[in-house]
Amino acid sequence: MSIISDALSSLTSTIGYALVTQDFSYQSGKLLCQIVLNVVCTFNGVSMNNLCLIALDRYFAIVKPFSSFHRRHRRRFFIIGQVASWSFSIIYNLPLVTYIGGTHEDTTLCDVPEIDRYIAIPILLVLFCFLQYIVPCTWIVYVYWRIIQHQKHYKRPGAISTSHQEQELKKKNLLEY
Repeated sequence: MSIISDALSSLTSTIGYALVTQDFSYQSGKLLCQIVLNVVCTFNGVSMNNLCLIALDRYFAIVKPFSSFHRRHRRRFFIIGQVASWSFSIIYNLPLVTYIGGTHEDTTLCDVPEIDRYIAIPILLVLFCFLQYIVPCTWIVYVYWRIIQHQKHYKRPGAISTSHQEQELKKKNLLEY
């Protein structure tokens, strides 16, 4: 699904850039900006959320490979995660659509023209960045950090640990006397 959202985001950006070369009225340019920015940001959000799902799946595969919960509910978890990913990404972006506009000088130059008139706009932008980028990135770093810690302290079954080797050497030294 991440490949699909990335491809759609790239396609939308390309179409949007191609449309920018056309001559638009102010209202048409504003509508173009609203559609293109909303679609691109939604697909980027889906990609971020999919990376979180992938990190969680890798966590279960590496740290808890024999977890019966993961084996039984993996498909259901993936489907629910995809639906939640798309839903959250759409919900994050919808409030911003009404504030996106263009400029009268260049009708295809996207802007947030009334950012200084409404206190809700900067709050929404900060909330958008926090929910769509900071939270997922933090989650991904946390999950992969847990995987790294697990791998760092992992002892292969049947392998002799260093403390066990030291004990064996002490026993041998005592027996030699």
